[in-house]
Amino acid sequence: MSAAWFPDPNDPTRLRYWDGERWTEHTAPLPAAAPAATPPAAAPGILAPPPMSAQADLESERAGGRRAGLAQLVGVVLVVAYDALALLMLRDLVPWMRDSLRLIFDAAESGSSAPPPLPEMPRGLEVTQGFTQLLWLALIVVRILFAIWVYRAALLARRAGLPATHSPGWTVAGFFVPVISLWFPYQGLRDLFPPGNPARRTARLWFTAYLAHLVLGTVGVGIAFVALPAGAVVVALGTVAGVAQMLLGRAVIKQSLEAHAQLVGSA
Repeated sequence: MSAAWFPDPNDPTRLRYWDGERWTEHTAPLPAAAPAATPPAAAPGILAPPPMSAQADLESERAGGRRAGLAQLVGVVLVVAYDALALLMLRDLVPWMRDSLRLIFDAAESGSSAPPPLPEMPRGLEVTQGFTQLLWLALIVVRILFAIWVYRAALLARRAGLPATHSPGWTVAGFFVPVISLWFPYQGLRDLFPPGNPARRTARLWFTAYLAHLVLGTVGVGIAFVALPAGAVVVALGTVAGVAQMLLGRAVIKQSLEAHAQLVGSA
């Protein structure tokens, strides 16, 4: 029996979600136009005809998925390049900042009112900073393309009747709004799949890599100001997590398209 919403066998006035193996705890009221009577015994297992917009929603998700999937591959290169340039920048920036702060503290202790002359900024540091900012902007574009696909996929899932924690709009906002970005993205990806679907595990793995990249990158930069080699190791671990995030993002896209094609009865 395929996963879908069916009249609740215990309450014909409500719908209950069948995950393909068992009845779940998710229920919903019958639509106003839907009959309240329980269908014949042979009916369960047959998906209700999808709404007229379902095929268009699926095509929209596929188009967004192709762009987002390609962006994830580009993102692999961008993550490696960005983190490598960040380490190169820190290699020159950290000693310069230490020397500058030392001069400032020494001048303060000596009671001098005039600001001390700071050491000259290392050559090439501004160029490295410029390239790093460009790579950061490119990674933002990768995230935007992924979020656009998530919105389209969440819209189809919502219209197909899958249980959703957040609206499609709030799901996408969770990728960019501080604080809620620590859990909204996972809930949004999880809800693209029916309860009990094995693809939800891929969503968890994606979110684990997402958080690991965010945390290790931030912590690694902080450690680099105290001990550059140790910071570089932590940043490198974050890079591995970032690459995994991009590859798992492609897997989520593929699995979502397969699940949603089945939901709307399309190959």
